[in-house]
Amino acid sequence: ISYEQRLRALYLEAIPEITSEAGKMFFRAMAAEEQEHYEILVRMLKSHEVAGELPPHSLETSPFHLALTKASLRKVKKLMKTCENFADKGEVAFLKKAHAIERETSSFYEQLIDRVEPQFRDLFASFLRIEREHERFIDFQLNMIAITGSFYEGIVA
Repeated sequence: ISYEQRLRALYLEAIPEITSEAGKMFFRAMAAEEQEHYEILVRMLKSHEVAGELPPHSLETSPFHLALTKASLRKVKKLMKTCENFADKGEVAFLKKAHAIERETSSFYEQLIDRVEPQFRDLFASFLRIEREHERFIDFQLNMIAITGSFYEGIVA
């Protein structure tokens, strides 16, 4: 639960510091997803405290996807030519910090899978899969910033 809280807090902290609307949208979406994870875990914990067991729960894969349309690819090419909308070092620092916490969270879930009862392994494997997906999204944004100087705008929730 504390990992999800830390990530959400970092994403929310970053939003006022981000200069591009695409960057703000990315951090808002990531904060919302971490909030959803937090709420799921809290509900499960409360149920465990009351009933002594974890309720069955399926966790959907992250709703994010990369919308690599012709229009968005043209936008990337234009950004590469004009070098406009450069993300600043502070934005990159937030992404790197978030990536480190996402990796730490993934590691926690990976270890947790080995420690929980077998019937709960799939649930925490879903959390692990989503956190690793978050790592890939952040890697993708860092690569886009390195190449174009801007956040990629085609990530939608």
